[in-house]
Amino acid sequence: VYEPLPHQRKFHLSPAKYRLLGGSAGGGKTQAIIAEGIMRSLKYDFPTTGAIFRRSFPELEGTIVRSMLSTLPSWFYKYNQSQHVLTLKNGSIIEFCYAETDSDVIRYQSREWDWIGIDELTHFSQYQWSYLMSRLRTTKPLNTKFFAGTNPGGRGHVFCKERWVTKNCEDEGYNPDDYDFIPAGVYDNPYLMKNNPDYIENLKMLPEKERKQLLEGSWDISAGMFFTEWDYTKHVVDDFDVPENWQLIMGWDDGTREARAVHVYAIDNDQKIWCIWEYYKKGENLTTAAENIRRQLKENGMWGRIYKCVVDPSMKRTDSHTGLSSTDVLEGMGFGFNIGMIELGNNKRVEGWRVMKTYLSHKPYEEPLLKFFKSCENMVRTIPQLIYYESRSSRSNPKEDLDSSQDDHCVDNCRYVLMSLDRLPSRFESSTLVKVKKR
Repeated sequence: VYEPLPHQRKFHLSPAKYRLLGGSAGGGKTQAIIAEGIMRSLKYDFPTTGAIFRRSFPELEGTIVRSMLSTLPSWFYKYNQSQHVLTLKNGSIIEFCYAETDSDVIRYQSREWDWIGIDELTHFSQYQWSYLMSRLRTTKPLNTKFFAGTNPGGRGHVFCKERWVTKNCEDEGYNPDDYDFIPAGVYDNPYLMKNNPDYIENLKMLPEKERKQLLEGSWDISAGMFFTEWDYTKHVVDDFDVPENWQLIMGWDDGTREARAVHVYAIDNDQKIWCIWEYYKKGENLTTAAENIRRQLKENGMWGRIYKCVVDPSMKRTDSHTGLSSTDVLEGMGFGFNIGMIELGNNKRVEGWRVMKTYLSHKPYEEPLLKFFKSCENMVRTIPQLIYYESRSSRSNPKEDLDSSQDDHCVDNCRYVLMSLDRLPSRFESSTLVKVKKR
């Protein structure tokens, strides 16, 4: 029998459309997610349809599915193991779903759910969550609901913190009254404390970041964050008029189904880099995007000032139908700029990330060498969300690369530009982390 603890009861009784039970490990979050899904399926005198998500299927099967089937009496449900669908006696349906990458959510494009629950929400990106919320729709006489449980940390740490914890989200349409964050900690779970008294001591042995998140439930540290050098107050500035004598360089990471990220960078007289303009859009063909970019840059006066364009090296591949590469198309439209040709980016990822980290680094009395205009919204949004790549194998992972399944298009073009520079700031001269061949 499920007897909710005080924080679980508060979670179940909250009238908010979007509820998050979050904090340290061992707070009973998964149990509350399962119970909420069952209660919502039995609440009305007509059947409902809902879904519970985890990032991967092994996680889903090992926690949510197994726990729910053991909670319910066997006569009360039928479970289709191949389709991962649970049908209750009253006709309500609970689907067990997963989405490891951003593109995985597209498989749920035609779904309509009365409610959605997610266990470990910070394991999902903001794009995944936003897309799934578009599937939260119904013609039934009820209010659709979203509920989740999570620990701090992971790829979704920033958007979860902004929407639920600090409620300082600036996204269009955001209403803080729709969101309710209910803290849940290991000390709030007397059953765990009684049955596993060594659990807290085990959490205390974790590294500092993981310990603060999993034991203390701290949202001030993001475990796995790739660009730990990032500080919004130091790296993001209000837009200003760029002096005429600063050199401009374009960075281009291509995409059609995924977003195409194009930025213009300015190099000042001290060799500091400023990201000053952004074009970020998906679903356009190359020619249309290039025409839009050229038009916008001519309108703002940057077009004639750009020195060169550095692109994703895969854009050199020739199209079998046209016989042209993407770089051929761009050069034909004037994107060769002053040097007369497109420059292919250096795609040594680990080396490139080390260069970018050095540009982002700063000390109490030392400004970073790389800054971003506020108008470059997607660059500013994605940098703090990126996390380290973690191997699925049991072997230890050196953690030198970021997880490329994330929205890394903006930082990719930034990496290409930084690696293309002919002259590096003096700070690099004594750096043992970065070795860039100067031309």
